[in-house]
Amino acid sequence: MLTKLKSLLFGTAVAASQVAAEGAPPIDVNVAVTNPNLLAAIERLKTDTSEDAKDALLLELNRSNYLVAIFADEMHTSETDENGQSVVEKDSIIKVLNTSDRNGNMYLPLFTDWDALRKYIDQPVSTLVFPPQDAWHWALEMGEYHGIVINPAENALPLNRGQIQYLANQDAANKAKQKDAQ
Repeated sequence: MLTKLKSLLFGTAVAASQVAAEGAPPIDVNVAVTNPNLLAAIERLKTDTSEDAKDALLLELNRSNYLVAIFADEMHTSETDENGQSVVEKDSIIKVLNTSDRNGNMYLPLFTDWDALRKYIDQPVSTLVFPPQDAWHWALEMGEYHGIVINPAENALPLNRGQIQYLANQDAANKAKQKDAQ
């Protein structure tokens, strides 16, 4: 059973990558995050444990953008510019929704869409949109996370640190190949 937690992150700069992971759609805050291909790959793995099914899941994990739930009650931002963007001010406290297992190990919950998020928490939250590389980096470097759990309310997909590192390495290798090809 996972337990919901709030984690306070003081003075942590939170910004989307300048370049989204290869294959991940560009982030447009005016378009809802959805990941039907990732959801299909997760569903497929329930009945098909072939290497093809596993490879399809790994591919979709690095092609998806994720929602990260935050409590923004102590977050201060600049005025929105003409592009609809604002800057998080230095004095902000960003409270990221975390979850833990029975042993108290903390996990970063990621959500494929707003429906999955609403199934998990009934409190009002804001979200950050993370491309895969940012999600992997956050889980590996920004806290004491034991891993990630995607859609923890139902059909949860837990990923341990080794799996997250593998995904991060695959993403970096794909970007390097593309750079070399140019």
